[in-house]
Amino acid sequence: MGSGVIFLRLETVYKLCNNGPLRAFDAYSPSITRGFGFAALSSNALAAVGLFFQIPVSFAFSWVSDRYNRRGETVIGGLSMHLVGYIFNRIFKEMHLRGPRYFGVVWTQIFGAFSSGLNIAWVSLACTDSGERALAMAMIIMAANIAGIYGAHILRADDAPRHRRGFGIDIAIIAFPVALASFRYIDDLRHRRRNSGQLTFEYSSDDIK
Repeated sequence: MGSGVIFLRLETVYKLCNNGPLRAFDAYSPSITRGFGFAALSSNALAAVGLFFQIPVSFAFSWVSDRYNRRGETVIGGLSMHLVGYIFNRIFKEMHLRGPRYFGVVWTQIFGAFSSGLNIAWVSLACTDSGERALAMAMIIMAANIAGIYGAHILRADDAPRHRRGFGIDIAIIAFPVALASFRYIDDLRHRRRNSGQLTFEYSSDDIK
C-alpha cells in the first residue's frame, strides 16, 4: 500500500475529527461570548476578533511550512494549539473573570482552522499521481461536510452556559487527530531516513566501481 493511500485515509479521519468541534464552536461563539456578560451586538463583534487574528498567524505557519518544508511540524503545532484552545475553554469557563474566558474563545478561533489547510497540502504532496490527488480532495470535502453534521450536536443548549460536556467531547475528539498527525510525521521521518540510507549506499557502490 502506497504512502499516499495511507495518508489519504488518515486525512479523511483527520478532517472528520478536526472540523466537527470547529463548526460547533463557530456556531456557538457569539452565544458563548454573550454568556460572559457582553451585550448582544458587542458579543457578535467580539466573536469575530479571533478570526481576524487567524489571518497573520495562518500566514506565518504557512510560510514556515513552505519555506522550510516543515509540513509535519506546522500541522502538529497548529492542531495542538487547537486542542489547547478547548482545554482553555474547559478550564476558564469555571472562572468568574471575563478576560480569561474570552481569551479562550479568541485562542480557539485563531488556531482552529488553518492547520487543516496545511494538512491538505501535506497529503497532496504525498499523493503519487493526479488521480490519487483528485480522490483525496473529494474525500476531504465529503469528510468536512459530515463533520459539520455531527459537529452541530456537540455544544447543546442543555449544557449551557459552561458547556462542560461539550468541551470535554471536543478535547477527546481533537486529541485523536493530534495522535494521527504525530504518527504520520514519525512515519514520514522513518521513510526519509531509509531512503537517504539507500541513496548513500548507492553512491558508495558507484565509488567502489
